[in-house]
Amino acid sequence: MKVENHPVHIVFTENGKYALVANNEDNNVSVIDMASYSVTQTIPTRKGPHGFRISKDSKYAYIANMGEDSVSVLNLETMKEEKKMKVGSTPVTTGITSDGKTLVVTLNAENSLTIVDLASGKVNKVPVGQGPAQVYMDSDDTFAYVANQETKDALSHSVSKINIKAKKVVAAIETGKGAHGVVTSPDHKYVFVTNMCLKTRLVSLPKNKTK
Repeated sequence: MKVENHPVHIVFTENGKYALVANNEDNNVSVIDMASYSVTQTIPTRKGPHGFRISKDSKYAYIANMGEDSVSVLNLETMKEEKKMKVGSTPVTTGITSDGKTLVVTLNAENSLTIVDLASGKVNKVPVGQGPAQVYMDSDDTFAYVANQETKDALSHSVSKINIKAKKVVAAIETGKGAHGVVTSPDHKYVFVTNMCLKTRLVSLPKNKTK
């Protein structure tokens, strides 16, 4: 299936109706209808769209624009960008709580995770490791896990565990060099991390650092 140039991330809506693909070079998102397996919409974003998440109600997509230091909020009912949010330097990807009230964004150039209250617009930045890349929020919205990748010349090797409500790092979990992708097991006992310079590694969570 053909989309636009340099597709980087794909995410499915919770209702299974659409798959969205961020096209980094063309500054847009392709919307694929999963019933017909065809691209039905192409939604313009800002410069350099990269990682993103879709709200649980399948109404909004939050696109990190690495080339413009912003997040595009796409309305998936109107298929248009509803607003642009300034969040910090070099946003890589986003996460959204299941209630749709809190957005998180990794800021690669600031070594931090931005936590945004979407109702008030209030922004808090939590320092994490060097060069944060992907972020994953556990299913009960308690913690966010940030893979700290750094660069090819100075690879990091950790995952930061952040308590969303307290807005602080509660654990730094050692990984292989160049930690990039991250996800947790359904029971929250394990973190799965892809390392740029090693094979995928399984990391157990510190049992004494869960709050």
